Amino acid sequence: MADPVLSVRGLEVTFIASGRAVPAVRGIDFDVFPNEVLGIVGESGSGKSVTSLAIAGLLPETGARRRLCFARRDRSHYR
Repeated sequence: MADPVLSVRGLEVTFIASGRAVPAVRGIDFDVFPNEVLGIVGESGSGKSVTSLAIAGLLPETGARRRLCFARRDRSHYR
């Protein structure tokens, strides 16, 4: 089996609202392999957009913690 082109492990995103930490996404793990398509589905407010924004590095500086590998390179970022 080929190595994944995207590997997400333990994705957690927490926002600060009114001085309190509010968890938005917790414990997301998945891999995307070559020639594979991944669809993320869920109810409104379940964290689909926040997950995508965290992976793309487009969240504000308020508490994104993630473990991310893209094309076998570690792109983890902890704030």
